[in-house]
Amino acid sequence: MMQAPGQPRPSITRVIVFFVAFVFSGEVVSALLGWLGLSDFNGPIVESGAYAFLLLPLVYWADPRVFTKELWRLPIHAWAGVVALAVLQVFINSIGPNPSLTKYRIFSAILVAPIIEEMARAAMQCTLLQRIGVFWAVVTTATLWATAHAHFWIALPQQLALSVIFVSCRKSLPATIIAHLVMNILAIVGFELSGLHP
Repeated sequence: MMQAPGQPRPSITRVIVFFVAFVFSGEVVSALLGWLGLSDFNGPIVESGAYAFLLLPLVYWADPRVFTKELWRLPIHAWAGVVALAVLQVFINSIGPNPSLTKYRIFSAILVAPIIEEMARAAMQCTLLQRIGVFWAVVTTATLWATAHAHFWIALPQQLALSVIFVSCRKSLPATIIAHLVMNILAIVGFELSGLHP
């Protein structure tokens, strides 16, 4: 996409500031709720990820292209990436640790994370693709997002797959949102079927 005259190119510094602000925003909101004596709202606001919708202006600041039609189309071959990630998730379910699930985390995994995290990934990855190329953009984005998850080595292949889907589907947000949703649903189903639910 051509840069509009007078519009600065997003920088790597902006990507880093964006990622740090995005990842730590939950802890900030949680601390603020505690300070205000509203800790009872931590589950419905923070654990559910509902606060993340307030981060959409931050996504726009990081890269406004996320909100253009350019990134909101679904190529027919996107299903190959969704199926590949589903197979990966079934494998991960068989070997990986299962996180404790609450109704708020399930809500977040199905309704919040696929949309908000993928919009954030797109904001980062579009800039990194321009600045450092495909390989390093995929590796950097996936590694950063994996560090934001509890089990880095389990999250890394998932994040790599989501980053590759984004690139291979010509920067398609619907492709990564659907893949992320399928991945999370399979993770929840796998957890429930494992019989380890508290």
